[in-house]
Amino acid sequence: MKFNRIDYPRPLINSALVRRLLVAFIRNEFLKVGVKRAVLGISGGVDSSLSAMLAAEALGAENVLGIRMPYRHAASHIQAAARSCSRSLAPAR
Repeated sequence: MKFNRIDYPRPLINSALVRRLLVAFIRNEFLKVGVKRAVLGISGGVDSSLSAMLAAEALGAENVLGIRMPYRHAASHIQAAARSCSRSLAPAR
């Protein structure tokens, strides 16, 4: 059985607006409970890397500690991405 490919229209997303909203949300939630710093587990995947980037933008990179926590069977390029993401948060640590 052969399936025909369906070309769906690309969603219209204002990515700059979404980014500002997410950063503001993170910042506000942390301030609401009086927390100024975050510790994140970073696998090197898209979700943890994006979370780290948004947290660093919201709280300041110096206030976000990324800990590499790769899946044990993660490919070497994923582990390298996790290392790079962790280092980019606060290279002085």
